[in-house]
Amino acid sequence: KAGIDYYIVDMGVDGTFDPHPLLISRPVAPGTLDFRHGAAMSEKQCDDAIDAGFALGDNAEADICAIGEMGIGNTSSASALFSILLGAAPEDTIGKGTGASGSVLDHKRTVIAESVAFHEKHWDKTPFDALRRVGGFEIAGMTGFLIGCSARRLPVVVDGFIASAAALCAVRMHPEILGYLFFGHVSNERFHKKALEYMRVRPILDLDMRLGEGTGAVLAIAIIEQSLNCYHSMATFTSAGVTNRVS
Repeated sequence: KAGIDYYIVDMGVDGTFDPHPLLISRPVAPGTLDFRHGAAMSEKQCDDAIDAGFALGDNAEADICAIGEMGIGNTSSASALFSILLGAAPEDTIGKGTGASGSVLDHKRTVIAESVAFHEKHWDKTPFDALRRVGGFEIAGMTGFLIGCSARRLPVVVDGFIASAAALCAVRMHPEILGYLFFGHVSNERFHKKALEYMRVRPILDLDMRLGEGTGAVLAIAIIEQSLNCYHSMATFTSAGVTNRVS
């Protein structure tokens, strides 16, 4: 109903899907590995995921694109990425995700804090290595997509918390990419506002959303479209017959 074409990209989950015209299959592997005591991806897997996203961005037939994601547990990957790349304490970057609370949230905090501490000892200080250590295929794919779109000077609207982690990876790899990005909204996820402040960007919307799946980006595209209509179509004083003379 928003008039936006969309596709689902399978970057690699533990399952198979029947062909569908809206499904783009680019699976790297049936899921990443546990990042608690080792890297989630091999270097080749991370390269493959980035390359798949790059190809999609480089071949996109659009005037503006957007990225969002679907997944369970990927707020953990995003929190870990923000902690490593921004030097932020894990206890600050970790939120409820899909609604974790009580002992589940406590366990999430423990696992991510231990994982970040482990990887910081071995991290080679590059965004690629951080991404392969604690990221998911979808985050790597979105990172590549942003790089591919920017190579064609194509603007992209970044959705919420997890998509912003991909944006951070892409910008750390190629700083000039930031000029092609719109940040659709600041989500209700605990660290998202602070992450955007670290990146020195201003979100278009602040609606306290927790939905993900690109919904905030879609709303932001509508605002961008109307802004362009205003810029290109608003009458000037001359065309509207308004005089600036004082009688």
